Amino acid sequence: MQKEHIVYFTNLYPLPWEPARAAYNKQIVSALRMHCDVDVLTPVPAPVWFRQLLKGKLKNSEATLFPFFFLPGFGRRTYALTLFISMLLCVYPLVRLIRAKHIVASWAYPEGVVASLFKKWGNRKVAIHCVGTDINYHFRHSARQKQMLRAFDRADEVITVSRDLAGKIVPLATASTRCNVVYNGVSFDKFTLSDATTHSKSFLYIGNLLTTKGVYELASAAALLKARGLDFTLDIVGKGPESDKLKAQISSDNLDDIVTFHGAVLHDDIPALLAKARALVLPSYREGVPNVIMESLAAGVPPVATAVGGIPEIVRDGENGILVRELNASTLADAMQKALEKDWDNAALRHSVSEYTWENCAQGFLSALSIR
Repeated sequence: MQKEHIVYFTNLYPLPWEPARAAYNKQIVSALRMHCDVDVLTPVPAPVWFRQLLKGKLKNSEATLFPFFFLPGFGRRTYALTLFISMLLCVYPLVRLIRAKHIVASWAYPEGVVASLFKKWGNRKVAIHCVGTDINYHFRHSARQKQMLRAFDRADEVITVSRDLAGKIVPLATASTRCNVVYNGVSFDKFTLSDATTHSKSFLYIGNLLTTKGVYELASAAALLKARGLDFTLDIVGKGPESDKLKAQISSDNLDDIVTFHGAVLHDDIPALLAKARALVLPSYREGVPNVIMESLAAGVPPVATAVGGIPEIVRDGENGILVRELNASTLADAMQKALEKDWDNAALRHSVSEYTWENCAQGFLSALSIR
């Protein structure tokens, strides 16, 4: 029997020059490939695409990459239009979607808006996957919100990674919009318990180095913990525009002997980092449901995280982690100290996320696309 075919349309996918990018989407695709044939179609900002073309790196991608021509900054309201024009210019992305019977657009704007247009042209199923910033940021801007709401109405189903995101969409969507929550999964064979976590005094941050990820509050909290005389270390994993400024703050606060910057690491290297950590720290201003929190719990490592987005749907304060409800350096330092001093049941932490498998995630997508 011939397998059904899905086109997975997203800008969030590992790239040859950025292999650690959006590992969760690669895992969703891998889970879907147990049931269907899946092609990944990825728009890349045109300047980056041409630069990598000259370096010969485009051919090494698992995904089909094409250049996305757009107007930066003020032109964001036109991103769906310019993405569609980019597909017309390149031809082959357009052909891929025209031929597709099942489309998943993982990122509501602009991919979801563009994918929904193909619902009009032919008998196909379209699901729009909302993962976080597409709703927490883009959906707050009226011109983009209107485009997304029309797209949600056209799509067969809107999939969100949390109830929090669904709660922001449903009150504004039409009655005919179908919206369901499908949580991401965890690779339990990769993220396993380690005795080292019980005796560790190391905090671990994994994420982009952005102001909205709370990295400066984290640095200030580390300074407070040092002033309290606590014995600990902090490993910071990730890269981003705040890297140099953050390193300068760490040095200014005399934390160089405590804090280690690892840069971006491959997803395959994260289990080893978690195995040495006492607690994960994620002081974000906004989130969907960060996969790293579920991976941390699967490894028996409690998360210290802000109570934003879908995080409270996974983390129960005092039971399988510590929630910070009002973020500042002092409250974060208190939460980190509590996590360091608490006697955690690592097996119970792992069990708290046992239902979140990639197979369950894949089944949610297949149901949205009416694939049995």
